[in-house]
Amino acid sequence: MRENFLWEGESDTAFPEKVYIEPTDMCNLCCSICFRHSWIKEETGMMDIPVFLRLCRELPEIPSVREVFFGGMGEPLFHTGICEMMAPVPPYLKKTLITNGNLLIREKAEKLISAGLSELWISLDGFESSKSQDIQTGTEFETV
Repeated sequence: MRENFLWEGESDTAFPEKVYIEPTDMCNLCCSICFRHSWIKEETGMMDIPVFLRLCRELPEIPSVREVFFGGMGEPLFHTGICEMMAPVPPYLKKTLITNGNLLIREKAEKLISAGLSELWISLDGFESSKSQDIQTGTEFETV
């Protein structure tokens, strides 16, 4: 038997409205300011799809949740299954993704939209090509 996750007298507002998903901690860039440079022998990887699907099945059990945010220490678009991860998120939830934009080709953008992406954030470290590329090593500023 599953216990009720609400304590007596508490409302749904005492619980999170946003769930953060880190599809991967891997990245396609090597930014000079990234804290990942301080990691010592940390293993990196990608979230397993079965783990993600289990999370999606459990989301309706937390009625306070209004949004699923895809982001974290890595580049979400680097995950090979990122487009497929959008679709099983319950349709009543907002789906947000933050990216450095370098892997956002038209085909991937269309798949994300078809899968229900609600909001896209692009992270840039400058408003001029030279400044951004000094920080985001490997970025294609003009393309982004």
